[in-house]
Amino acid sequence: MDSAIYNSVDKFIIGIRGNRLFVCNPTTGAVVNQLDIGPWASGKSSIAYDAASNRIYAAPWNVPQMPLSGGVQIGTRSIYRLHSSSGVLSLDQTLDVGTLLATTVGFYPSIELGVTAMDSGNGFIFCRYQTVSNTFKISASTMSFTANNPVAGSVINASEGMIGGWHHVGYAHIGTDDWLFSPDPGGGPEVVFFDYTTQLESVFQIPNPGTVLAVGADPNNHVYVTDVAQLIYVYRPNGDRSTATLLNTINTGHTAFSGVSVRRNPTDGFMYVAGAEDNSVAVINTTGSGSLVGGAVIGGFDQPIDFVFTPTARFAVQAGAVPLKSF
Repeated sequence: MDSAIYNSVDKFIIGIRGNRLFVCNPTTGAVVNQLDIGPWASGKSSIAYDAASNRIYAAPWNVPQMPLSGGVQIGTRSIYRLHSSSGVLSLDQTLDVGTLLATTVGFYPSIELGVTAMDSGNGFIFCRYQTVSNTFKISASTMSFTANNPVAGSVINASEGMIGGWHHVGYAHIGTDDWLFSPDPGGGPEVVFFDYTTQLESVFQIPNPGTVLAVGADPNNHVYVTDVAQLIYVYRPNGDRSTATLLNTINTGHTAFSGVSVRRNPTDGFMYVAGAEDNSVAVINTTGSGSLVGGAVIGGFDQPIDFVFTPTARFAVQAGAVPLKSF
């Protein structure tokens, strides 16, 4: 699987791989149902869930490209809105990303436009999207829209202009505001975060150029940043929001850890980091400046790339042979 969510109303895990959605048992992770939602060619798909509206949003990143005059290619990207009843998925709505952003796909400078990562919180769906110009320059940004009213008028486009990098976003409700964090390896490297309540963008630079694969945050305004090797950095953004204080450097002890996802488990409050290359998972206690639970990473996984949590279980979402591994 590429990503998964827990449907707290219907009480099933729902995962995605390509354009196929899987309904899974919340205790064992076994697949009990599935649904194909639209065209897909390649790339990492994403999924998000809003409990208040009981709606699921799925975004297969790539769809087949269509030829345009002059040899330029154009790609249509969609977000699919679904609901689940007794473990059976139904498609409610197909949303064109360009329409949501009030951007004409195929019009200069963006000839391709699509969502590459999603998260949810406080009644909103948060997305990272990517554009490709007709000179094949890639840029990225984030947007949000209300989960119960996904129309162009409900969209906030952060217009951050990130260069690209690993497709990952992390939502956190900090204070009274909704924050979304995203890595931008090519921009400094740096962590880009947008306050969707005040519509204020902030950026802080990471001194080590090998950092910034994935970013996550907890309600204490502590930001967890992975590097391309074995370290996880814990930062606190400063008041000017353009700098951050390094609170701690957590050493996983595994040179090939390479964290690719950072997620907070709302049940235990810990941060979970997936080390896809090392087939391991780091669990971080957020008390103080953060520490590795148990003093070491947990091994025995098969390409863990994300997490999904239920009130009674935790699963690694894996790109390997077993899509959901309980641990």
